[in-house]
Amino acid sequence: MLTCAASPRYERSDDFPYGAPPGAVAETLAALDGDRWAFFHGLAQGVCASDPGPGVVEGLASIFKQTGPLVGDALAELATLDQRQRMAELDVPVLNVVGGKDAIVDPGIGRAAMEFLRKGRLCEFPECGHAPFLEAFPRYRDELLHFLADVE
Repeated sequence: MLTCAASPRYERSDDFPYGAPPGAVAETLAALDGDRWAFFHGLAQGVCASDPGPGVVEGLASIFKQTGPLVGDALAELATLDQRQRMAELDVPVLNVVGGKDAIVDPGIGRAAMEFLRKGRLCEFPECGHAPFLEAFPRYRDELLHFLADVE
């Protein structure tokens, strides 16, 4: 199951027109290095397309702030990540959830992933951002349970 995933690629390339512009990961890392707490708070504010309320934003920011010192190394991998071949090799059902208003991962990435997933099922939440499980939990849960019921 993928939920608003940066797969198969996060940054655009000559042969993949979706995602963040080249260099976006470097800008993210610079922001993280500049003011880690402000970065995580801003990220938390951008997770949902609708206003989840201050408690949710503060809760997300608190979780993000618990990341270790190597979070930058993990994020840096997004600049060169390319899982198109690996996705094409998968021979298992994959539920691919996309937030239509995702401000963190371009929804086009998730839509494009479907051309590589042989047994993929796209489930788009047009009004949600990066966390449909927060913004539309009942439907998210139902889609997941429906998918699991169909898996052989």
